[in-house]
Amino acid sequence: MDATLPELQPGEPPHGMERSFRALFEASLDAVLLTAPDGRIFAANPAACRMFARSEAEIVRLGRNGIVDVADPRLAIALAEREHTGRFCGELTFIRGNGDRFPGEISTALFRDPNGELRTSMVIRDITERKRAESALRESEAILDRAQALAHVGHWSRDLTANTVQWSDETYRIFGRPPQTGPMDARTFFDAVHPDDRERVARSIADALAGIRAYDVEYRLLRPGGTIRHVHALGEVVSDRSGRPLQLFGCVADITARKQVEAALRASEAELATAQRIAHVGSPATPCPGEAP
Repeated sequence: MDATLPELQPGEPPHGMERSFRALFEASLDAVLLTAPDGRIFAANPAACRMFARSEAEIVRLGRNGIVDVADPRLAIALAEREHTGRFCGELTFIRGNGDRFPGEISTALFRDPNGELRTSMVIRDITERKRAESALRESEAILDRAQALAHVGHWSRDLTANTVQWSDETYRIFGRPPQTGPMDARTFFDAVHPDDRERVARSIADALAGIRAYDVEYRLLRPGGTIRHVHALGEVVSDRSGRPLQLFGCVADITARKQVEAALRASEAELATAQRIAHVGSPATPCPGEAP
């Protein structure tokens, strides 16, 4: 290594402990750097060399500004926080030897070496794969939200222990509320159910939790503006090993359009039946064969 680690403070356990710390430094899977507040780098462990695709001598020569993207606006915030509090934990953009930039999670702290010199430690973890996974998850969630919006179907879950409710954006829209507004609980849900349907919905939930039948119910919603929507909800209970219900989750579909079509069809059928009865009553009797008309 091009620079040695600081010696232990006087009075601390002797060289065996120092060797242990050095072994941890060398074997760490995360990049570890010994630096100064002004950006100088004194030592880099093998993981750091692999991460930055540089030798320790190169990393030491380049200093902080050679491995951290100085254009990242979070850098100034990180340095200020470390100076003020003595430590910083967060994310920054780093630079590999080939110039590629990558996201890293950093934990850094100020300390004094045995000579009283102010030093800093930096532990860095490459989070490229995690960021890719997060991006893929956000993309999947966006696709799901769009699909739910097109189908007018939302999903929901209710934590039976905490009595909290989580809705997807489309569920909020079905209930006539802006997505992700205000705390959700069972009472908020029941307040949205039409008063004439609340007892039936509560009974359906109780039957599902008791294992009598699955949660499968149609009911009316009373939106904040006073409009009424018809919905069909399906749910499933998740229980622990002892059979105690922990969660109820499912989906809800806005079936208002279907209900309107069904109502219009019934009205048309009723009108047709009435017209046929009137026509039958008002028509002249048909003579039997052989009789004079």
